[in-house]
Amino acid sequence: MSSQEFSRKRNGSGCVSAFLVLVSILFIMGAVWGSQDDAGAKTAVLLTPPTLISQITPTATAVPATPTLRPTSTSTPTPSATSTQTPTETPSVTPTTPPTEEPVETDSPTATAVPPTFTPTATPLPLPTPSGTYSWTLQVPILMYHYISVPPEDADIYRTDLSVTPDDFRAQMAYLAENGYTTIDFYDLSRAIAAKIELPPKPVIITLDDGYRDNYENAFPILQE
Repeated sequence: MSSQEFSRKRNGSGCVSAFLVLVSILFIMGAVWGSQDDAGAKTAVLLTPPTLISQITPTATAVPATPTLRPTSTSTPTPSATSTQTPTETPSVTPTTPPTEEPVETDSPTATAVPPTFTPTATPLPLPTPSGTYSWTLQVPILMYHYISVPPEDADIYRTDLSVTPDDFRAQMAYLAENGYTTIDFYDLSRAIAAKIELPPKPVIITLDDGYRDNYENAFPILQE
């Protein structure tokens, strides 16, 4: 046991002895005080029994020592001599070159000239160049006829007013021819306005409206005269 453990145990036993002595003194003093009280007064003194407090002193626990392992000598195996085999020579095979095939000449096809094919393309007709002046005006007389025949006796006012007898029609055509008038159509008039195509000195347009039968039977022969 070490000196520190011995001191701790001695101090613990001394404390317990002092405590017991103190309790004994208190007990004696209480007994003395109780005997000095008055005769009529009976007082019971209740002394509390002493309580012993035990002090647990920790004890040291021995730890088992760990044994130290000493290294043991290990024998090192000595390598033994091993026989070495000498490789034998292996005959090498020399590859043979296969015969080269010569290309066979073949007749190449002869290119045949193919004449080019021409696709006809429609060429648009040239349009007349518009004039910079739009106030172009031509004065051409237009004569319009309906009936070239004698109206019947029961004809209404419209049939009578729109009718010209064949004799009157012949006289009017003769007047135009004698005075130098030349008949034209509406196509000539439109080209003269749009493209400024020159017209005859005295142009005139004759129309026969509605296509009645007398236009072919009476007017056409007179126009041929």
